[in-house]
Amino acid sequence: MPVFSTPRLSIHPWDPHLDDPAKRYVLKQAIRPMLSDAAMRYLPSTLALGSGPDPLEDWVVARQAAASVSVIQQQDLTIGLLFLFLPPAAEEGSPIHLGYLLAEQVWGQGLGSELVAGLIAHLEPGPLCDLQAGVDINNHASARILKKSGFVRAPEFCADALDVYVRSVGSMLSPAEAEI
Repeated sequence: MPVFSTPRLSIHPWDPHLDDPAKRYVLKQAIRPMLSDAAMRYLPSTLALGSGPDPLEDWVVARQAAASVSVIQQQDLTIGLLFLFLPPAAEEGSPIHLGYLLAEQVWGQGLGSELVAGLIAHLEPGPLCDLQAGVDINNHASARILKKSGFVRAPEFCADALDVYVRSVGSMLSPAEAEI
């Protein structure tokens, strides 16, 4: 899972937060307001909170099982989550699926663009891989962020109300070849 920073953001794996009960509690309290109706409106229904005895804990466990998740922080404030995952039956060379969730209070500040650009810059020196992001057709802000970061709409992957954007990052060269 990537550890990187941008001028305003610090991105690091959430696992150390989840491994410590006190930190897990603090992280869950930061996540709860991020799962507002407005924030969840354009996300897949599989990301919705359930209705069990502890739906937030169930949500965290499900995300932990499905993806590599990183915490997005601005200074010391947790403002979002970054998700990178491969579908369960992915073959070698399959695209890495990208998703993110930002707290409503930071919308409109360019942090989504900064996050995606930072991720790409972090992955660029590594091996060649494809990133893929699905966006609800009504989520124009997320589509703009992806386009600004060099993603292109891939009609062959799009479905009813979902546009899919793809972008290759990295190099086909080995690290030694890239230095020459």
